[in-house]
Amino acid sequence: MKLTYALIYVSVGLATFICGVFALYLYYRFYKKYTEQVANAFDQLRQRQMISLDDYYFFQQLGAPGFGYRVSLLAKILKGERYQIAKNRWVEPEASKFLLSTYDFSWIKKFYQLIWFIGFLIVVLVFLVIFKR
Repeated sequence: MKLTYALIYVSVGLATFICGVFALYLYYRFYKKYTEQVANAFDQLRQRQMISLDDYYFFQQLGAPGFGYRVSLLAKILKGERYQIAKNRWVEPEASKFLLSTYDFSWIKKFYQLIWFIGFLIVVLVFLVIFKR
């Protein structure tokens, strides 16, 4: 019985690790493929004075780790609702209309699915640590 449990434990751990590496590879591919589009979109919004450089510049400088934040900020803007980006500054729905008329952001849904998958893998790893004997 202990051997069976250990085999299942190692199998789940190994599968989670392999899926995690593959998910990170996919994240990096999203980053390489769409980082220029995201940067251009923010630059266009900044040129139209809809957002300021301070709203996203720090996360742009982080590279791949900051890409997820920039995509989530972009997704909030694309909802088309008035969004508070800083204490006394709002992004108006016109920003969403402009971005949707200029760029194709259909990939954001798949990016969020990848993020949910990575979150699931983290939960599996937490359970593996909790149930370790």
